[in-house]
Amino acid sequence: MNIKTSRLAAFSLPASTLAALGLPIVIFLPPMYAEAGLGLTLVGSIFMLTRVFDVVTDPVFGILGDRVNTRWGRRKPALVLAVPLLMFGTYRVFFPGDSPSGLDLLVSMLILYIGWTMFTLAHTAWSSELSTSYDTRSRIMGTVHFFSLLGTIVVLLLPFALDQIAADVTMTDLLTKVSSLEKQLKEQQEELKASCDKQVKKVADLTTELSQSRK
Repeated sequence: MNIKTSRLAAFSLPASTLAALGLPIVIFLPPMYAEAGLGLTLVGSIFMLTRVFDVVTDPVFGILGDRVNTRWGRRKPALVLAVPLLMFGTYRVFFPGDSPSGLDLLVSMLILYIGWTMFTLAHTAWSSELSTSYDTRSRIMGTVHFFSLLGTIVVLLLPFALDQIAADVTMTDLLTKVSSLEKQLKEQQEELKASCDKQVKKVADLTTELSQSRK
């Protein structure tokens, strides 16, 4: 079975989003919740409990995915159910409110990792079932892992890119202000020159009148 590159890329694309989500969870969430008042010890304990829970749920969802068959297949229903769970858990984790509790974080992390486990297992298992050819399956898994790596690289480069955009905006604003000041200064110079020309003309007229009156 020969799979078109465009279809294979579309199939593998979700792997990049999951990989991109993993780094912010590990890097940003612990200090964010510690600053919210939970403390790093409590946050670390909750993260450990959720990972232990994930160790238990991985084989459970794997067995269910292999044994439960529906009219839509074995993998598609798990993917459909996983997406809203993953989205809801991600929203709760990154937007906890003003005063989150340890229970809030624990529940949010459990919801997130249930959706994560369901999606990852179903997607990976489906990847190995798309073809019986060794070469094609290797190509499929290679593409999936490529997009996963791509998502990690993108999320690592994103803060730098945003900083550059902000710097460019700041520089643009600065250049606009400088240009505006130059325009104002030029207008003031022209007004001053016109005023000086008027004064010089008045002095010249007075001098001419005095000369004529003496004659």
